[in-house]
Amino acid sequence: MRKSDRHLEEALEDYNRKVEEYEENGTNEQRLEAYVNRGCVLSMMDSFISAMTDFDDAAEIIDLMESLGESVDAGTYVKAYVSRGEIQTSDGAAGMAEDYAKASERLDELSSGSRHFDERGIIKMCISCAEDLLDEGYPENLAPFIIKAEKMLFDKNDAWSKNRYVEALNLMGQAEHEMGRKEESLDYYDRSISVCQELMGENSLDDEMALIFALVSRGDLEVEDESFEDAVRDYEAAIAILEVMLSFHRPETRELLMQVHREVSEILMGMNESEEAEKHLLRALELNIGEAAVKFAEDDGERF
Repeated sequence: MRKSDRHLEEALEDYNRKVEEYEENGTNEQRLEAYVNRGCVLSMMDSFISAMTDFDDAAEIIDLMESLGESVDAGTYVKAYVSRGEIQTSDGAAGMAEDYAKASERLDELSSGSRHFDERGIIKMCISCAEDLLDEGYPENLAPFIIKAEKMLFDKNDAWSKNRYVEALNLMGQAEHEMGRKEESLDYYDRSISVCQELMGENSLDDEMALIFALVSRGDLEVEDESFEDAVRDYEAAIAILEVMLSFHRPETRELLMQVHREVSEILMGMNESEEAEKHLLRALELNIGEAAVKFAEDDGERF
């Protein structure tokens, strides 16, 4: 058994004892904490059905405490609903969206002094929830989480915070685009690109794909608005970065690079810039041939 597994088993035994003890003679607050903590451990052990039962019990205790006028710590409240939401991704993830919406009601109260969260933990939780909501088709539910993350990040100058700020801006830019709010989406991508460029100047950008995503996404919006020169400028900026990444043996960039080259070629043809369009198209074909050659070599090697 791995050390981490042993640690979880020991934690589970401890919380089993606490649940039993507090169910007999503990306060509602003690019972709530025990169920939330045990549910988190069970979730980490992939015992999702048992974890769900504990989070359901925690939600019932929260309802009871609120009906009695008892205070529920904001950190515990958010942790209970976010944790239950994280394991509800079936049937369209409606349960996840509902629990995240419940958690969002008390995000404003969260601080580094709240239970279950430190400052970075709050930020990571907000970004993770926003990603889940976007992945599952609930862009309209992102705002409370991104607003909370923004409030905690916008005036920070350390690299970790600025990189998380980029993640938050890109998520909200995507959400606004999906909801048809182009102007708001452009604003988020503008800000993301600006922060990415600052980080690149400091050699502190965690992932170049964050900048590429913002550039390509802004380019897509500019195409929709028929601002073709601006779109070409953004796509070519993304291409320049992708080409460098590919040269440093990042093969996962090849397909996106081909796609953007083709997109630029098509736009330039529409602008009667045939010579420039041909350059991008030829590069896309070159990349496609290179990818086919790599796949052929890999398949040929597997046969022997």
